[in-house]
Amino acid sequence: MKTRIIILLCTFAVGLAVVCAAADPVVVAPDATAFGSSDWTQLLSGIAVLEATLADPVLGSQLGPGAFGWTSQQFSRFTAWSLADRGYPVYLVSSGAQTWVLVGLALPGQIVWIPIEATPQTGQVQTTLGRIPYASRSTSSIRYIDRYAAYTSVAGLPTNAAPIAQIETDAASVKVGDLVTLIARESRDSDGQIALYVWCVDGLPCSASPSWSFVFRVTASGRQTAHLIVIDNLGRPSRAQIALTSGSNPPGVGEDKDNDCGCGGG
Repeated sequence: MKTRIIILLCTFAVGLAVVCAAADPVVVAPDATAFGSSDWTQLLSGIAVLEATLADPVLGSQLGPGAFGWTSQQFSRFTAWSLADRGYPVYLVSSGAQTWVLVGLALPGQIVWIPIEATPQTGQVQTTLGRIPYASRSTSSIRYIDRYAAYTSVAGLPTNAAPIAQIETDAASVKVGDLVTLIARESRDSDGQIALYVWCVDGLPCSASPSWSFVFRVTASGRQTAHLIVIDNLGRPSRAQIALTSGSNPPGVGEDKDNDCGCGGG
C-alpha cells in the first residue's frame, strides 16, 4: 500500500481551535524526489523538532490504557491539545476503535500531515506524547505503517480554554521521612471542569487521581521538584511545579509553569 500524505487547507483564529477544511486530497510520495531540495530539508528539520517534542519525558499524561477509562481517543486528545498549544495544527483521526493524531508541518504552499500514535502499549503508561509510526525511514525516504495512511473519520479540536494548574504546600520545612501534602485546590477550568490531577515527584512513581491533594513521604535529602498536570473534561492539560528542599523550605506556590519551567505544558 502506498503511503499518502494528505494536504488540507487550514485557517487559524486567535484563542480558538485550529479549523481545517478538507480540499481534494493531494497524494505526495514522502521522499526526496517529491520535494525540492530546500523543502525536503525543511521537512526533515520540522520532523526532528516534532520528534524532540514528542519524546520529552515530562509531557506524557502518565496514564496507562484503561486508567480512568482512557482509550486511544483520550490519549490522542491529550497529545493533540499538547501539540496544538505549541502551535501545531492537529486533527484527530479514527479507523474503527483506534484514534490517532495528524500533525501539520508547514512547507511553502502546503501542509504535510504526520501521523502520531499517542496510545501507549498495553502494560505501559504514556510517559511521552507519542511516536511517529515509521515503517522505514532514511535520509531520502519516509514510510509509515500502512494502517496510519488511511482513516474513516476526522475531527478538529473543539474550542476549549486551557485549565489553570496551581500547586502549593504549607510545609514550612521538609526533612527526610516527613509526610508532605501537596494541594491543587486553586486549580481551575473556566469553561468546564478538571477531571484528573496527575502528581509526579522526583524519584517517586507518578500518581493520578480525581483528588486535588496528594501526600508523599520525603525519601532523600536535597532538592525535589513536584510536578502537577491537570486535565480538563475535554482532555486539555496544563502544568505547574513546585520545588522542595529538605532542611528548610518556606511555603510556596507554583502556578502555570508551562512557559518557563522547562517541563512543557498544555
